[in-house]
Amino acid sequence: MIALEDSIRRIDVIDDHLLKLELSSGSIALVNMRRRMIGIRFQALSDPNVFRTVRSDGDFAVWRTPGGELRASVRELLDTML
Repeated sequence: MIALEDSIRRIDVIDDHLLKLELSSGSIALVNMRRRMIGIRFQALSDPNVFRTVRSDGDFAVWRTPGGELRASVRELLDTML
């Protein structure tokens, strides 16, 4: 079961809008970011080159965007799945 207090052990880009998260609990989550890319906060991720820069610092997914770093918490990413 996925717990919101999990940290990100590994993060992989599956395609131009899909992330695969491996969490500290051992759970795997597939997160479709397509809908989130429409909004202002994640709009920069609609560029596949930016989306593929994702890395994890454990607690956050972090992207390098033209405007600086964009960070999303585990909770925020898992809320995207709902």
